[in-house]
Amino acid sequence: MRRLGIALLLALSPLAAIAQEPLTTSQRNADLAELASQYAKNHAPYEWKRDVVGFDLLRLTPWLQRIHHSDDLDFRRR
Repeated sequence: MRRLGIALLLALSPLAAIAQEPLTTSQRNADLAELASQYAKNHAPYEWKRDVVGFDLLRLTPWLQRIHHSDDLDFRRR
């Protein structure tokens, strides 16, 4: 049983390196768009926030510029 556990650990360890690869630009864009759409759907009416408060949650241009100038760790910290 112990040998099986060691063999499994050695077989799966290369996958950890693959999982740590940085996100591509399209993955970052998709991640941000999905997050914004979830907030727009689940938190108060979108039109009210846009018209009354002046905050357009789906205007992602400033955020997209920020994520293109950072690495993955900086992107997640902000």
